[in-house]
Amino acid sequence: CAGLSRFVFPLVSLEGRKFWILGLTPVPRDTILRGKFAFAATGSVLIAEALIVVSDVLLGLPAEVVGLHAVAVAVVALGLSGLNVGLGAVLANFRETDPSKVVVGFGGTVNMVAGLGFLLAVIGLMVVPYHTAQLARAVRSADAAVAGWVYAVVLPLKAGARALRAVEF
Repeated sequence: CAGLSRFVFPLVSLEGRKFWILGLTPVPRDTILRGKFAFAATGSVLIAEALIVVSDVLLGLPAEVVGLHAVAVAVVALGLSGLNVGLGAVLANFRETDPSKVVVGFGGTVNMVAGLGFLLAVIGLMVVPYHTAQLARAVRSADAAVAGWVYAVVLPLKAGARALRAVEF
């Protein structure tokens, strides 16, 4: 989300006052926008899919989880690419030449908030239900996991809190 907002959102704005030159080409402006989307989508899907599949395989996750994560990442990458290119055109700032100022301006902020909302919605609707069901199934079948959690989380935190209360500064 942050990477696309930083590098894709300002693409149209960076054409600047010279955007009229593109208007003289025999290519419709819609095609220019689709080209920017294809650039963003290709890069983000390739990088995101490679990262998620390699990570899931290294973690030894089942194939159905790898598939679910791969589909969710593809939806996120394509959606964020479209969002960044589209909002970059709608909220273009042709007067600014510094891409970092375009990103932190009003349009960039709206884009980042919309992107994070989209990201949360996709993850919440596609991935969380599956993992919640898996967690519920695992808790029902493994009381030892609860005991391990107590030993790994609760006891060290209590010991740490006790130690900090005893320290005099």
